[in-house]
Formats: sequence, C-alpha cells, structure tokens
Amino acid sequence: MSLALSTPPEIDTLDPASCFEVISRHNLIARFDLDGILLSANPLFLSVFGYEACDALGQHHSMFLVDPNRHDPSYDRMWSDFADGVARKGEVLRRSRAGDVIWLQAVYCPVFDDE
Repeated sequence: MSLALSTPPEIDTLDPASCFEVISRHNLIARFDLDGILLSANPLFLSVFGYEACDALGQHHSMFLVDPNRHDPSYDRMWSDFADGVARKGEVLRRSRAGDVIWLQAVYCPVFDDE
C-alpha cells in the first residue's frame, strides 16, 4: 500500500511559525522537561484533558495516566529513553481531569536545546 500526500501550494510560502500554528490547531501539543514536568501545552491539549493552563503547567506527566500512582519500569524507562534522544509513538491510554479515559495516537519526540 502506498499513500501520496499533497499540500496546497500556499503552504510552501508559510513561515515556520505559521506552519506550527496550523499544525497546533489540529494536534495536541505539550512540552515536558526530562523530569516529566509540563512546561507548556496548546489550547487543544488543555481542552481535551479538561485543564486550564494555570492548573496543569508545572505538574508531572503522571497526572495524565489512568493510574497516576503506577510507576512501572516501562514508564521510568520511557523517560530515560527521552533523555537519550529516543522518540516513541503508538496508542496510549490517558485520563482527563474529570477521570474520563482518553485513547491517543501519540508521538513523543525529544527536542534538545543547546544546553
């Protein structure tokens, strides 16, 4: 099976910030530090999980787990993999602030700054 994707010609003229804005309108985007602390999240992410920025920013990623007390070795390994620059993708089970179960097709991509 093959898949051909095309984009409107005007997308090529967009600057990177405009492209990111278009992408973030349709995707949940969050930025965590390597300790799992939520540094930023786009409005769609916050809306889906039922949080205001002031309630979610600065909190640990585990708040989105179905069982936030479940720190199994694979969860800890995920964070050490991120520190090593290893990306992950797949279906993940998460929970909203109200306790609703949320299935996501997620991509976690470590992005490092100059430090």
